[in-house]
Amino acid sequence: MSRSLKWLMLGVIAYVVLACSWWSVLLYTKNQDAYQAKMELQAIGMAAEGLISSPSQYKQTKQYKELEFEYKRQEIMIISEAIVLLIGVCIGLWFVNRLILKEIAQNRLQKNFLLSITHELKSPIAASKLIFETILRRRLSQEQIQQFSSDGIRSSDRLLTLVNNILMAAKLESSYAYNMDSVNFTRLVGEQIDAIESKYPDVILERSLEKTRDIKGDQTALVSVILNLIENAIKYTPIDNPLSVSVEQLDESICFQVADLGPGIPDEEKKQIFAKFYRIGNEDTRRTKGTGLGLFIVNEIVSAHKGSIQIKNNTPHGTVFQVSFPN
Repeated sequence: MSRSLKWLMLGVIAYVVLACSWWSVLLYTKNQDAYQAKMELQAIGMAAEGLISSPSQYKQTKQYKELEFEYKRQEIMIISEAIVLLIGVCIGLWFVNRLILKEIAQNRLQKNFLLSITHELKSPIAASKLIFETILRRRLSQEQIQQFSSDGIRSSDRLLTLVNNILMAAKLESSYAYNMDSVNFTRLVGEQIDAIESKYPDVILERSLEKTRDIKGDQTALVSVILNLIENAIKYTPIDNPLSVSVEQLDESICFQVADLGPGIPDEEKKQIFAKFYRIGNEDTRRTKGTGLGLFIVNEIVSAHKGSIQIKNNTPHGTVFQVSFPN
């Protein structure tokens, strides 16, 4: 939200509050004036009719007490209604301001998503096209063809992962039907690590996989959790720095943990990173690839499996994602 728009919203809120306060004070003052005028008029009339010897005796009469009671009651009504109105206006403006801020933040996230998705789609497509054109137009050795083919496969895998994440996010928000079955989670993690090691041969991946009891879960969705967390750690882990993946059997649950040695996540952003499209930093300055869908998908799937996810700081630096599933 721009600074000028924020000041505009604060100005509108301040104006409405001041206007309500002004009209309440004005109404209270007019009620006092009417009370004073009617009291004086009634005192003069009663004195003229001989009901009292002088206007100063008017405050001793029944008519004065009735008039005073009536106007005191009106004062209380004006003050109480002004307070209720002011509170109601403030609450209403607060909700409106909150909705506007939420809408602006969502629009900003969607804009960032469009920027990132454009780049994420364009890069592997352009790389694949260049590879095919090179193979067609030049005479290459078998070794060169092998290298270009490997690069093309990596670009295709990157594009496939992106499309799968977009489709999974859409399904999770509509009517994704989880196919719950007995899953050997340790074996599933091991298989995905093997696939990632062949996909990223330069990544140093340390594993510690204990034998665990099976859990009830959707295998396709759980694979998405494993891949998204590990590939997210790979994106933020500097070259030649290891990342670790572990599975541990606890009393009534299993603990799946992915730890990296990247820059870490600021405390103020830890509660926001599971929001759809949210990415750390600014779209113009961040260097890591991504669309802001991976951790959203992870959080949705973990919640659907009645699990929990925690974010911790690694030592000496980096981030630890810890997921627990009941079993």
